Amino acid sequence: MESIAALLIILLVQSQSKQSLLLQVCVFLRFGWLWLTWLALLLAPIYAQIIPQYQSVDIGSSVTFNCTFTGHPKPSVEWYKNGVKMVSNSRIVLLPRNILYIKKVERNDKGIYQCFVWNSFHSLQTSSSLNLKGILPFLPYYLISCYKICYVGLDNIILLFCVL
Repeated sequence: MESIAALLIILLVQSQSKQSLLLQVCVFLRFGWLWLTWLALLLAPIYAQIIPQYQSVDIGSSVTFNCTFTGHPKPSVEWYKNGVKMVSNSRIVLLPRNILYIKKVERNDKGIYQCFVWNSFHSLQTSSSLNLKGILPFLPYYLISCYKICYVGLDNIILLFCVL
């Protein structure tokens, strides 16, 4: 039986950019040469990190979080605080280059800040925490009465008996 085609493949790879490759294949068939061309998209997984990963600041000071990332295709970025998407306002500014800036930190700014990074192939979330210096934890109780000083120590600690 006569062969249908004599096959000769030549593979030429030309780098178009860091993001894609142009692949050319030349095939010799019985009737002549056939050129085939493909454009291959190169993918890179996403890596992201918030710098710094932990901050402790005084109320009234300013704070900055920087979400650095790599990946291809270039990812998009959104900021969240305690799982709720953040939007810019007079105090909270979402700056270019994926920087979150908070002016005059308030008590309710304490929490976990997340940088959510995604493209059409991958997604990733990274987080950082913001704590406040010198702030006692909020107690959701009401004092009804305190009635007796029991001890005053050398460190000026006062012990009270209180009814909640």
